Amino acid sequence: EVDLEWAGKLHSFFAECGYAVVFAQYGNKKSGYMGVTLAWPTKIYEALEVEISKMTDTAPKDAWPKSQQQSLSNFGYMTYDGLAEVLGCRPRVQGSSDDEWNLAQTR
Repeated sequence: EVDLEWAGKLHSFFAECGYAVVFAQYGNKKSGYMGVTLAWPTKIYEALEVEISKMTDTAPKDAWPKSQQQSLSNFGYMTYDGLAEVLGCRPRVQGSSDDEWNLAQTR
């Protein structure tokens, strides 16, 4: 996995060493246009066909499960008890009727 700048440098290096190189870019400007590079020695292997594609574009239309919109709990991906275990105390639920004294007693 390399960015666009390294892809060019690696291409030149491998070409000098007798390798064929393919770079498939998937990233954007923020990631430096990341992609994957594959190189193979041309004395040993011959590329009869190279297909560069995105897997999700080649799969049958209904191959991927439909995303289900799940709303997060007040504690993100954790349950109340799970967050309490991580924090070492019971988290306060917004909008609860606990006053500060009752909250302090639970800690």
